[in-house]
Amino acid sequence: MKNKIRYIQFIVIGFLLLYLLWPYFVWMIDQWENNPNYGHGYLIPIACIYLIFRKRNILKQLPDKPSISGIFLVFLGLVIYFIGIRIEFKQIVLFSFLVIVLGIIGSFWGKERLKELIFPVGYFIFCIPMPYTLESLTAPLKLMASTVSTNILHFFGFTVAREGNIIQLPNYTLEVATACSGLKSLVLVTAVGALYAYITQPTLKRKWSLFLLSIPIAVCANISRIVIVGMLAAKFGEKIAFKFVHDFSGVFVFIVAGALLALCGVIIEWIVER
Repeated sequence: MKNKIRYIQFIVIGFLLLYLLWPYFVWMIDQWENNPNYGHGYLIPIACIYLIFRKRNILKQLPDKPSISGIFLVFLGLVIYFIGIRIEFKQIVLFSFLVIVLGIIGSFWGKERLKELIFPVGYFIFCIPMPYTLESLTAPLKLMASTVSTNILHFFGFTVAREGNIIQLPNYTLEVATACSGLKSLVLVTAVGALYAYITQPTLKRKWSLFLLSIPIAVCANISRIVIVGMLAAKFGEKIAFKFVHDFSGVFVFIVAGALLALCGVIIEWIVER
């Protein structure tokens, strides 16, 4: 009877949260639909559900002891929610959802289960669109990517010049800011890197190490795409280069980043063994 009442309370609170946050969820889904940087957004909630499902046997073995710290988290989440409403900051409101959900877990099922579910629930943060102010901070990354790509193309003997984020080849002009978005690579690769690190690395230190490496890996994967586009344009012409950008460049970045993440995981394991 006690468990039944608890689940009814949980469902009622869930519907209340959905009611309060529904306009912000609608906005977030609209970003997934229309902003190419967040096209992966639909996959993140599925990944969260999968990660929680993986924990099912561990969760059954943990004590069911509601914790006062969970109530504190709920209160903190509500404070964050009202701050976000007050300053009209959608990302803060959506972040408050994560804090409140974690607080509810702690309040109903205790600290031990809360600790196990911090990452599976918190992983939802990767589908919340970045504030536009942070998106503008990626400009230095794009400039660096275009500079390094130009130097690599020079090294391989290609005739190339750069002006800002625009790379000029004899028969092709590549605008890094639009054709090869550093932000899109960064958002996708860090999301994949966090998931891969969490699943494959046994300790917290190793998880964080591999996740932090996903940031330079995203940059390297983006640079490799720019270099390949430049090489294709120089060797085979504009049509082939454009076809690669349009049809295959996103998959190429994902393959390169995945390979580098796996390699870094092996290197971390080798370092630990030594």
